Amino acid sequence: MLFTQTIKNSGTNVTDTQILRTINNAGKINLTDIVSTLNPNFDFLNVPKTNYRYQIDKLVRDGLVDYTMKGKRRNEYFIKGQYVEKSKRVIFAKFIKDMKLAMVS
Repeated sequence: MLFTQTIKNSGTNVTDTQILRTINNAGKINLTDIVSTLNPNFDFLNVPKTNYRYQIDKLVRDGLVDYTMKGKRRNEYFIKGQYVEKSKRVIFAKFIKDMKLAMVS
């Protein structure tokens, strides 16, 4: 089901695989950048991005893609399980822990 063409449902000529590949290559990416990557000639002034969002929503429901929030809106999409937002304190603590383990061995 992942490799199906979703022209009739979403109004786009982009497959789920192409969207997943675009998100995976970027790490974290917003909807505008997804659309501009998949369709460089997209007319942002006269055409809404809604059809692409509907197609990404299907991937979110399937558990393949997740997103970050900015206020009440979705900010950036990423492949589920690959992106974890961490603070500098957490990164530094992990670094110290790894250094201590390296000194002991």
